[in-house]
Amino acid sequence: MTESPWKFVQTFPVPDVGLDMLRAAGSVVQILDPQPGEVEANMAGTHVIVAGTEPITESTFEVSPDLEIIGRFGAGVDSVDVEAATKRGIAVLNTPGMNSQTVAEHTFALLLGITHHVAQADASTRTEAFKLRTVLVGMELEGKTLGIVGLGDIGSRVARIGHFGFGMKLLVHTANPHPQRLADLGIEARYVDLDELMSAADVVTLHTALTPETTGMISRERLELMKPGAYLINTARGTLIDEGALADLLAANRIRGAGLDVFVVEPPSLDNPLFQLPNVVLTPHMSSNSDDAFARMGILLCESILERLQGGRPWNCVNPEVYE
Repeated sequence: MTESPWKFVQTFPVPDVGLDMLRAAGSVVQILDPQPGEVEANMAGTHVIVAGTEPITESTFEVSPDLEIIGRFGAGVDSVDVEAATKRGIAVLNTPGMNSQTVAEHTFALLLGITHHVAQADASTRTEAFKLRTVLVGMELEGKTLGIVGLGDIGSRVARIGHFGFGMKLLVHTANPHPQRLADLGIEARYVDLDELMSAADVVTLHTALTPETTGMISRERLELMKPGAYLINTARGTLIDEGALADLLAANRIRGAGLDVFVVEPPSLDNPLFQLPNVVLTPHMSSNSDDAFARMGILLCESILERLQGGRPWNCVNPEVYE
């Protein structure tokens, strides 16, 4: 039997339901949790990278003359130099929408975790029994104002959960504030500018893509607009926020609490000041992690990789210029 010519380098765990497709089409080299330079050292003869959020830049392309596809196991492609890939005719594929429900649910896991002191209560109960029983007092979500920054698929699901599940009032800041979008979601909400959202919301939650325009958009000045009793949730990208300013305001109880799944530097240093604060709940960039989301993402990504290798034009290509 003739050996398939395709070589795949996999740097992020992919469920077997998708990965078996690639194994059937060629050889798969796994470099999970790669160290600096490790991917580049294995790129000889590689046609496809199946990647997580590690940087894929010009240095990768320089040692990858056979590279045809970058498959991003996720929706965001800010870790990929898309412009450089396009110049070399390399298709960048992603998995938009496949993890939206899981990320939306994780948003509320963080929100409920911090508003009801779940992590702090758990740690205290294990070591001090009921010592903090009457000390840890939370906040109900019903009737509170939820400020949603970004109304894509994830933000839309968060809006519906907040509105229908918890009876929250909704403020939305988005690049496309069309009334029909709210009507299609069946929700009542009001479009506002970012400063008004920051100052009026009881909870601010971020669901916008990372772009040059959105980097650092939640600045110290905007964080200082928040109510003293308000909460901030971020399952989007860490560099949307001035992380140092957030730590300062949380330490001073100027903001009541935060739930964070993403950080400016990933993985973050263990001396990150956020790690020392009791009014923060942290998770390790895992908001898209569920069996269901991973299966959908793996199938879409691997099917579209094989489609492209066979000359097709997958719909989930972020740089379709390469098709021309």
